[in-house]
Amino acid sequence: MKARASILATLGLLASLALAASSQAATPAPAWAIQSLASPTNFKPGDESGLDRYQVSVTNSGGEQTDGATPIEIVDTLPAGLAVSKVELRGPRGNVTLPACSTEEAGASATVSCEVSEALLPAVEPALLYPGNQLVLEIQVKTPPTASGPLVSRIEVEGGAAPTASYEASNRASTADAGAGFQEFRAELLNAFNNVNFTPVAQTGTSLTQNQITAGYRDVNGTQDPGGRLVQFVFRVTF
Repeated sequence: MKARASILATLGLLASLALAASSQAATPAPAWAIQSLASPTNFKPGDESGLDRYQVSVTNSGGEQTDGATPIEIVDTLPAGLAVSKVELRGPRGNVTLPACSTEEAGASATVSCEVSEALLPAVEPALLYPGNQLVLEIQVKTPPTASGPLVSRIEVEGGAAPTASYEASNRASTADAGAGFQEFRAELLNAFNNVNFTPVAQTGTSLTQNQITAGYRDVNGTQDPGGRLVQFVFRVTF
């Protein structure tokens, strides 16, 4: 039997796109993008090793940082029958594990809930996510012998001064290997409709690359300038 693996990759680029400036440009604001990866793609019924896992990425896909003052809540309702063996939530910086999650089993489904606030680890500011920053939730599960067919998870994220977002992810309970190929592809242009601002270049010379613009300006505090465009490509490959 050939083992199948699935990779969910995110490529982020900082780009200054030549979009026309508008006097009615949207006000930069944080927003949530949710991605979920099952590993392996198919969970084998009766595999109670606790090594089957879901990896959920919650990314600030907006043009502004989260406010840091409002807790960020992540709720992942797992497919019926799966039992949670381990939960880990990593913060946006320094690969720090956050003690923010709890598990509740009600009926046939288990729910993992996480609340991220600055009070958890003030030194790393876990609730402050700049555009492109993410929280990563990893949930290891046991798959009962009775599991079969589609396994559907529902993830909801709110807080951080961003609109509430939800996402449904599906894999399967099966003894068969998942078919190889592209499973998902999407492109996101973050902060795409604000005024374009380029990093100033003021030099003299005769080089072919002289005064070439290579980056978009970003005001880290977000008070004066929305910055360059963030372009993000997301794809999932099973092989």
